[in-house]
Amino acid sequence: MDLRIPQECPLLPVKAVICLLSRCGVVSGEDVTELIDNGRLEFAFDLRRPGAGHALPVVWRGSLADYMSSQDGRTAILNGASGLDEVIEDVLPDEHSFRCVRLKTLFGFCDRKHVIRLIADGALAADPARPVGRGPAQSPWVTRASAAQFLRDRRIV
Repeated sequence: MDLRIPQECPLLPVKAVICLLSRCGVVSGEDVTELIDNGRLEFAFDLRRPGAGHALPVVWRGSLADYMSSQDGRTAILNGASGLDEVIEDVLPDEHSFRCVRLKTLFGFCDRKHVIRLIADGALAADPARPVGRGPAQSPWVTRASAAQFLRDRRIV
């Protein structure tokens, strides 16, 4: 099975996972949730805002590749990580901070406002050394440390 996982998006939303897994019979959000809950998609994270009623799960691309490889007997396209710290290293750029729009891409979101709301909620920290400019194209800078802690806190086990 030839699987193409986007390299620029290390965390994939459930809809993307469903699309990629549809070739092997996993076709619904419930199926993907079951794979997450039973540990078959080992590194998944719930990126919802604090107090939100519904989950916002994303799956690390390495977990998806490992699962797909196990289904057809092939070698993994992406090597699975042995631990959460390795996954975080893969997901986050090696920079002190980065723009919220970059984090949106890394986290698999379609809306940068979600990241801005996570900052407002205190779930992520803006970098005080990088002030936000004026205008609609400006976005805050998020510290890498806060994004790493956010992922540690939001892992679905």
